[in-house]
Amino acid sequence: MKYHIVLDDTALVALHQAHPFLNGLLVEASRSDEIELHVPAGCLTHAETERPGIASFALEEPWLTVDPLDGEASAAVAPLLAKGVPLTMAHAVHAATPAMHGLITMAPERYEAWPAVQARHPDRPHPSE
Repeated sequence: MKYHIVLDDTALVALHQAHPFLNGLLVEASRSDEIELHVPAGCLTHAETERPGIASFALEEPWLTVDPLDGEASAAVAPLLAKGVPLTMAHAVHAATPAMHGLITMAPERYEAWPAVQARHPDRPHPSE
């Protein structure tokens, strides 16, 4: 079973700051064909504004896939933007909505409006915690 895990801007910044769980997840992704780590381009862009240099880090990391804000994603994200949802969150919601995609974030409360998004804090990866 393949695990597709989306990292939002907050998780990407935490990974860049050597968060233990996220670093371990990156190591596991490097060892296993069953874990795919994705960063939506909207999240990468926002993370770069918060922490210059993070885009280079992410783009050089072979175990992180940057999901583009292409035509399909733009069409899916536009209605959320029209409702005032920031691009970083809208692109993360789009990327994490397909079945079996989880979202790791330092701010899971940002995604409470979307019950289909399985947003988890890296220090509390299970909903019961």
